[in-house]
Amino acid sequence: ETELRWSQDLAPYKVCILPPKEGSKEEAITTHLDMEIYNNLSHLDDIIIDDRTHMTIGKRLMDMKKLGIPYLIVIGSKSADSQNPSIEVHDLKNNYVNDMSINDAINYVEKCLKT
Repeated sequence: ETELRWSQDLAPYKVCILPPKEGSKEEAITTHLDMEIYNNLSHLDDIIIDDRTHMTIGKRLMDMKKLGIPYLIVIGSKSADSQNPSIEVHDLKNNYVNDMSINDAINYVEKCLKT
């Protein structure tokens, strides 16, 4: 009811990037970060950006979990931290959530998708 766990081969998409809500302070600070992450992962298949930014990140995160997308990258309030920006990576396959630097998150997802 709240989450599906597909294998990577069956999941509708492998990675979903969730940018900040439209009009939020995070949106102004993290402009184009979603495209930067997407471009760094574009060599992999089945990556989407959830552009329904009129909805909250929480609502979109719940929707993506219900679809069974194994890796979710959330650009939220911690991404707007000018001293130490990080993004939240949800690895549904391994039941793992962690804040990572942008490069670490990209490397983590790449590594997971290659196995």
